[in-house]
Amino acid sequence: MPTLYEQCGDTALAFIGSFQGSVPEAIIAHRAKNCLHRIRSGSLSSGPMTNAEYCAWVKSLMPVMRNFQLHLQEGHLPIIDATQRKVTLYLRSTSDTDFGNYSNEYIWILSLDDTGRKVNDIMEFTDSEYTSNWIPKLMKAAVLKGTNMVSLGNYSRG
Repeated sequence: MPTLYEQCGDTALAFIGSFQGSVPEAIIAHRAKNCLHRIRSGSLSSGPMTNAEYCAWVKSLMPVMRNFQLHLQEGHLPIIDATQRKVTLYLRSTSDTDFGNYSNEYIWILSLDDTGRKVNDIMEFTDSEYTSNWIPKLMKAAVLKGTNMVSLGNYSRG
């Protein structure tokens, strides 16, 4: 049986691994039923997203962000605080879009349940300038494809 420290690390890595393939249900599987995802980056902040809201948002991005990958930034291991059941991750995402390659970086702070097996809360910090430049492009691509990007407050504003 893994220690709580090991379990927290395993859960964080499995959760990040679930983003490969962009299957929203696989991502949600690692989250507690009442998990909230918060995006905090100044002008890009959104309200907290429930599992259903996050799932809808990911689904709305799938047509415009193909081959989405999320992984640890090279050379940066998770920072694990087993006592508080928190894991901090320095991440990079890549994706193919109609407007070129997308590549962004993030800091995610995961709060886990008492067992370290489920994610209760995600606090996401993203490169706000880079993201601000890409949101209008992604929204335009969605319109051209006849789909709509789910708007999450300021985060999806062009």
